[in-house]
Amino acid sequence: MNMNYKLIAKKTAAEGMVGVRTYLSGAKKGCMEEILPNECPDESGIRQYHKESCFEEVIAGVFRLVIFGSGHVARQVCRMGAWLGFETIVYDDRKELLKEAYFPDAKELICGDFEHIFETLHPYKNTYYLVMTRSHVFDFSCVRQILKQPFEYLGMIGSRRKTAELKKQMDKWDAAQGAKDLIHAPVGLSISARTPEEIAVSVAAQLIMEKNKKSFAQLPGDVLNRLSGGFSGVMAVIIEKEGSAPREIGCRMLIDRNGTCFGTIGGGKTEYLVIKDAQTAEHMSIREYGMESGDMICGGRIKVLFERV
Repeated sequence: MNMNYKLIAKKTAAEGMVGVRTYLSGAKKGCMEEILPNECPDESGIRQYHKESCFEEVIAGVFRLVIFGSGHVARQVCRMGAWLGFETIVYDDRKELLKEAYFPDAKELICGDFEHIFETLHPYKNTYYLVMTRSHVFDFSCVRQILKQPFEYLGMIGSRRKTAELKKQMDKWDAAQGAKDLIHAPVGLSISARTPEEIAVSVAAQLIMEKNKKSFAQLPGDVLNRLSGGFSGVMAVIIEKEGSAPREIGCRMLIDRNGTCFGTIGGGKTEYLVIKDAQTAEHMSIREYGMESGDMICGGRIKVLFERV
């Protein structure tokens, strides 16, 4: 399927992520196409495809955090998740606990049955699920349903004994091979956490660790909004990186005709030069910025692709 940035913005909003191949050479230079899910790269980078040079990546939409349960720990995790940039959703069957006063940072509060969570939740690939209801029966039910959907992370609160019982139950469910290894339980990193706030920190640390294991390119909200609404200017994309540099491959910045920017590729002198070069760069041109030209005092080197959009 042929792609463009408007379609990418639409697809990531609906599904959570999409694999994209951009041709850097040959007859299809400048063309973008969707990569089949089973062919998506583990890491973004330049590769050969049918003898043509291409930039392949997985572009993620908003990182979504869905919390099952509305207790004291859930409240602190919701606050921490929103602070980290996750779109947070809290799900519980007790309407009286789903109050904005308890969850001021939540994007959405959903009251529903724990036995049928996906009657109200929309499956979304870029979702991080945290299961922390008031009952192990509800916890196990949520886990069983989530395992049938695409997700990026699944964690369940509880003791090691509870975790062992869950794995026994999974044998009865006829769960897919390897499913047990997908569950983070007990949830969070081991930091001897005791209070709800401390537990939230340990959970947040694990979310960060798991999220950053994958090489996703993300379109920031202000970039997505402008792509969806129509935009005339230049997209600057880091397509290669060596050594120390502030941002990763796949980071993007939109630059309009007046030099106004949306997003960032790391700031500093390099970003200043990229903004300046964007005014004259040809479509699909590639420029290199590095230590040898005095652009990056940190000693790294990046290649930036300029796309006119």
